[in-house]
Formats: sequence, C-alpha cells, structure tokens
Amino acid sequence: MIVALRSILILLAMCLSFSASIAEEERGETTIVAKWVDANIREVIAQVAEITGKKIEIHSEVRGQFWLESDGALTLDEFYDMFVSALHMYGYEAVQGIDAIHIVPLGERPEGE
Repeated sequence: MIVALRSILILLAMCLSFSASIAEEERGETTIVAKWVDANIREVIAQVAEITGKKIEIHSEVRGQFWLESDGALTLDEFYDMFVSALHMYGYEAVQGIDAIHIVPLGERPEGE
C-alpha cells in the first residue's frame, strides 16, 4: 500500500509539473527536492498537499508570492517541516484542525472552526 502511494505521488508529480522533484532512494524512502521561486503561495500549498497526502485548507486571506528551495533531498517529514517554517517567515501558520490542516495568518483561527 505504501509503495503504491509513493508511486502515485511520483506519477502526480510528473503529470502536474510540480516544482519539487520526488525520488525514491534505494531503501524505499521517498525524498523531495523543493524549488519554488516567486510562486503563487496558494498553488504551492496545493502542491504540498498532493505531495504529502495531507488535507490542507487555505484561509481566504492567504495570498502572495512564495519562495522555498532546499539544498538537497529531504524526506517527506523534513520537507513538510521546512514548508511550515517557511510559512512562518511569510506571516502564516499551519494549524491542525479536526479533519484538516488549516493555513492561516499568524494568530488567526481557522475559518469555520
């Protein structure tokens, strides 16, 4: 099941032209090299949701350009942690809700919660 999910993520990445490279190392662990330069933040968040398999909802005030580039390959967890850290630099945060992660302006509550 996990191998099938990884294969689907890799196929999605190729079909949707993500700005992140996804590869599998010899030991079967998925790694990602992120590179978003002057990208629409809402599109980046949608791509992160696809790559990680997380359900992510975006607050209506989240907008603007986004830059994130990794120096090398990251595991899925490292990639997501780097993404969340970058969100903070842009004035946003990821808040875990009951059924989804909500990307909101710092200090805001998720809409509808």
